[in-house]
Amino acid sequence: MTVTLTPEHKSAITGMVRIGINSGIAALNAMTGGTARLTPVRLDVVTAREAANLMGLPGSGAVSAITMRFHGQIAGAAAILFPPGSASNMAVALTGEPPLANGLSQAGSSALSELGNIMINSLVGSITNAVQLRAIFSVPAYHEETPAELAAGFFGDGALALAVAHFSMDEPLVEGIILVFFESPHLAALAGGTISP
Repeated sequence: MTVTLTPEHKSAITGMVRIGINSGIAALNAMTGGTARLTPVRLDVVTAREAANLMGLPGSGAVSAITMRFHGQIAGAAAILFPPGSASNMAVALTGEPPLANGLSQAGSSALSELGNIMINSLVGSITNAVQLRAIFSVPAYHEETPAELAAGFFGDGALALAVAHFSMDEPLVEGIILVFFESPHLAALAGGTISP
């Protein structure tokens, strides 16, 4: 099913997502003592197949991803993605351990998972509070996959509203991507109005 968002609906949903992402970034700043810069939020209604092309990452290299699904009066998922160098730098900043030659230590991946858990809870919690909807969170999952592999397992079938924002920090030297998607049956509740199929 194709879902059409009016400019008013798109603006409303983007505003809600911006509130949530700002809350997630505030949690990131609090945990690292740094200051993250954030790009404007991009929102598109896409199919699951199209979604991987909007992540803004090269298709071949693996990324570190923390994902969490939510369901209830609003349903979808959110993810924090780090390219390998950024994942290592963030893990070092969080754990104080020296980086490994290949990949992350167990402590490093656990620290990234906890960071993603806090950021995503802050992000989605702010959105649901703003629109007064309830959501139940799944346990966060940590992956090291290519964007194509991540998209294949992350997105469901049918249309979805995908919001993407990039962030970067100088200390620690990190760049990353925040993804939030909402399943199409829940877009009307999020936008506060009727959305045309």
